[in-house]
Amino acid sequence: MYKGIFFDLDGTVADTELVVIMTMLSFVEKYTPNQKVTLHQLLKISGPPIKDTLHSYFPDEDVEKLIPEFAEKAREFYPKYAVAFPHIISVIDSLKKQGIATGIVTSKLRRNALLTLDVIGMGKTFDWIITLDEVKSPKPDPDGILQCLKHFHLKPEEVLFVGDTIYDYHAGRNAGVDTALVSWSLRPFAASIQPTFWIDDYARFFKILSAK
Repeated sequence: MYKGIFFDLDGTVADTELVVIMTMLSFVEKYTPNQKVTLHQLLKISGPPIKDTLHSYFPDEDVEKLIPEFAEKAREFYPKYAVAFPHIISVIDSLKKQGIATGIVTSKLRRNALLTLDVIGMGKTFDWIITLDEVKSPKPDPDGILQCLKHFHLKPEEVLFVGDTIYDYHAGRNAGVDTALVSWSLRPFAASIQPTFWIDDYARFFKILSAK
């Protein structure tokens, strides 16, 4: 078993798809009211750095000003739409009882990351949290994972990173750790993406890891 298992937040620990979609729709209505967006487009929002997403949607706006506004607007939707994925709470509880370090590495701002965890009932669950505010560059840059390794005094080969996007996958590989991807992501993966594990249900988390 690993000595540390770190997780992405949105799409991996917390189901926040509706939060992001509702926030983006409010921005489209405000900044480009004549623009039509499809569900297919909206499903691609989560994953890439929010700076890149906002720039692609609103190229005429000051993205640096939009980022905090987007984060603030999203706070309206977390209490209504954010939920924990089934069985993730029991998985983290089990890891902690086994003495395995747990962490969150997310590309969202700390204020909203903490709100998300509070809303889904996991506010004090993880041992360490690294957010967008605290890294040099967001995923796929490995800085957040590397900071977790340093904090826990762990070697890359002792750690697994769990995510739901290609950005998580490459961040883990760039950090030299094993990777796991959840299979319920709404964004398909190319056949070339081969993580150490595929997680189809947190109820089977330990069986999946022990099978290797």
